[in-house]
Amino acid sequence: MKERKKYPKHILLYVGQLVRRKGIIKVLRALNILEDSDIGLLVVGSGPEEKKLEKFCKENKLQNVFFEGFQQQDELIKYYALADIFILPSFEEVWGLVVNEALASGLYVLSSKYAGASYDLIKEGWNGEIFDPNNIKEIVSMIKQTKKNIRNIRRQRKSISQCICKEFDINISAQSVLKAIKTVYNI
Repeated sequence: MKERKKYPKHILLYVGQLVRRKGIIKVLRALNILEDSDIGLLVVGSGPEEKKLEKFCKENKLQNVFFEGFQQQDELIKYYALADIFILPSFEEVWGLVVNEALASGLYVLSSKYAGASYDLIKEGWNGEIFDPNNIKEIVSMIKQTKKNIRNIRRQRKSISQCICKEFDINISAQSVLKAIKTVYNI
């Protein structure tokens, strides 16, 4: 992919609102500590924290952070294809549908322990890791580890995608909803 060449060797991706509860500032702080020019972060989304996050990057000379703004759903495919790793650092997240999307795209996912999707979708060490977004040292360590294992992570993209698509396809989801309704109504 031609577009990939304008970014660093390893790309983290965040997709979502730029609001405090999403915790993206913690990832920026971790990248600031890492000072690794091989790692970049694509930030796809917008919100009230955007200027503050951009200011943090400017003040700390974080050059490999790319604010891509809000993107329509059909445009997100491009960003999932460009990235190596997806990160969801939320302090509060009922589910986190972006985890489903990232896994379906074959991305290895670093997901907050506060996202409901983490415990149902992440198989630690195989398709991602679960972390505490309040622990910057843990984020730094996790990013270093994923960089170290990037070849294996890239090799298993297809398997990650196939597994999540098979496990959570629409028919299986529909059957689960019907089963829940039957249980509630004693049918």
